[in-house]
Amino acid sequence: MKKLLYIFILFFAFTLVQAQTADDKAKAYYQQALKAFEIKNYLQALDYCRQVTDLLKTTNARIEHLRIKSYYELGEYDKVKSSVEIFSNLPAQPELKEEAFEYLVKIEEKEKAAEEKRLADNRRLQEELLAIEQRLANEKIKQEQAEAKSYADAMSGDVSAIRRFLKSYPNHQGEQNALNLLESQEERAYNNALVKDDIGVYEDYLKTFYDGKHKNLITDGLSKAKEKKAYEKVVRANSVVECETYLNTYPSGANKAEVMTVYEKTLYAEGQQALLLKDYERAETLYEKYKTIFPQGSQIKMVQAKLHQAQSGLKRKAAIAARRNKTYYMLSYGTNKSFGVEVGGLKVSHALSVYWGLNYSFPLPGFSSPIELESLDAYSGDEDLKKSFAASSFGFTMKVAYPLWAYAGAGVRYQTYEDGTDSYKLTGEKTWQVYPEVGLKGMIGKGLVLKAGVQLFKEKPVVQFGVGF
Repeated sequence: MKKLLYIFILFFAFTLVQAQTADDKAKAYYQQALKAFEIKNYLQALDYCRQVTDLLKTTNARIEHLRIKSYYELGEYDKVKSSVEIFSNLPAQPELKEEAFEYLVKIEEKEKAAEEKRLADNRRLQEELLAIEQRLANEKIKQEQAEAKSYADAMSGDVSAIRRFLKSYPNHQGEQNALNLLESQEERAYNNALVKDDIGVYEDYLKTFYDGKHKNLITDGLSKAKEKKAYEKVVRANSVVECETYLNTYPSGANKAEVMTVYEKTLYAEGQQALLLKDYERAETLYEKYKTIFPQGSQIKMVQAKLHQAQSGLKRKAAIAARRNKTYYMLSYGTNKSFGVEVGGLKVSHALSVYWGLNYSFPLPGFSSPIELESLDAYSGDEDLKKSFAASSFGFTMKVAYPLWAYAGAGVRYQTYEDGTDSYKLTGEKTWQVYPEVGLKGMIGKGLVLKAGVQLFKEKPVVQFGVGF
């Protein structure tokens, strides 16, 4: 008996200890649940509440109050209501009950607001549906009106309108009427083109009925009309250009033979005209074409002669083009026994060029003050008294006709008499004299320059000759 008593006491003590341990854990989890709620981790808070009730094997007002708040924050309002119902059957302080029951009011307000929003959304949706239906109805009316207008335009006979109608409304009940009208309009355009036989009418048909059944016939007619117009232009213009345009465009044209006859005549005629105008390049081109295309032509002998003439003209033009302005250095001699040097230029154009020359005699004059003599007979020296002078001239040269240039200028001469020792002058005779000069210059080849001219001194003109390079 005593043994059984000891066993009972031990079992009670163990059970008491276990109960105390579960209660402590439950308190700890509850504290963790409160902390999780504070940091807005509501799911963690609910999990801790579950662990508390599992340890206690029951619930209490504080646990359910925390659950109410967590479910509310998560928006799980049905679970809030369930927790409030459980809470209402548990003993709790009045303040806790008041706070817990306030959540029912909050839920009712949110549900009311949600219902009002739902009803407002439904009304807005209904209004949008009505607006869509109205727009669709209006669009249908517009489409029916556009379809009716398109059909009316097509039935007016306008080909473009018919094509637009057939493309836009392929299943319209008036489709066959439009097709019949299109075919009728094509036949009318085709017959009109055949009657008028005009390029513009043919082109209008092809532009309008680009896939018409008469397309090939109209294309052939257009080609013939263009060829005919080109031939008529050849006849009117009577020119090489129009003949060549026709032959290049219609190498097998119906009027090729007639055009070739005109071509032969115009090649010869325009070649002659080019020769008269000294357009040797064009003349050569035209005559070369004549020789190549019409080797047995009626004017072949004349063409060969005139081709030679044109080629000679080209050679002359080439020679003229090769001419260059010349700068020359010249030695000269005068009939007054003077020698000289000259430098100047010759221009191939008619522009002026300049020259400068120096002439002198032997002995050279002295430039000291000369002794004056009444006459040459008054000289009493032992040596022979000789006339001495030096002259310098400047002037302009201008081309007369290649290779000949004319020149004109003026110079100044200083003259004394010398006996080898002293200089003399005659009384009444000037030592300084200004004189004019004129003459011609010519060029042989590309380098040799010749000169012939006269210096017009008062006492006696002097003829002057020169050679330069």
